[in-house]
Amino acid sequence: MKRVLLVHPYFYTGAKNDQLFTPIGIGILSAVLKQNGIDVMTLDCTFLTLEEAVNKAQEYKPDITGIYIMTTFTKSALELMEKLREVNPDCIYAAGGPLPTLYPSKFAEKFDCVFKGEAAISFPAFCRDYLTASNKIEFIDSMNSLKYAGIYSTKMGLVESPIMHLTKKEIDECPVPDRNGFNHK
Repeated sequence: MKRVLLVHPYFYTGAKNDQLFTPIGIGILSAVLKQNGIDVMTLDCTFLTLEEAVNKAQEYKPDITGIYIMTTFTKSALELMEKLREVNPDCIYAAGGPLPTLYPSKFAEKFDCVFKGEAAISFPAFCRDYLTASNKIEFIDSMNSLKYAGIYSTKMGLVESPIMHLTKKEIDECPVPDRNGFNHK
């Protein structure tokens, strides 16, 4: 089975000033991936330990893992990605979010690819095409980066395409965010 794991790498510290929120971007990606017939698991780390998150990801065995990164998540995202790579070494690891958008080359050192900007169309399209390719290595070697707006990679060869902002029509066509993987308590 072809699987995508979407990770929100925030680990709740219990501090009174922590701001808890549902990662809507991951929810939108999950909904679009599911519309494309792709099995998706959302891993919201808010109320998990690092070990629990790694165990859940290892059990799921994804083909592609996308990790959302913003400034306050950078350390935990990178630590989690390294541990995930140990337990799921054949997986492709993608970074997305505000910080990878600003510093794609920094994140491309650790991740297989980075999705800059709004990826509600380009990341699911990449996942669909990669997961249905009969030869994954050939797919990567001959990939047309312009087909996936905002993709950046040095590990897949130098791959870069410009960011394309979604139009109002494209935003309106996005499905309601999938909130199934989030702890609502």
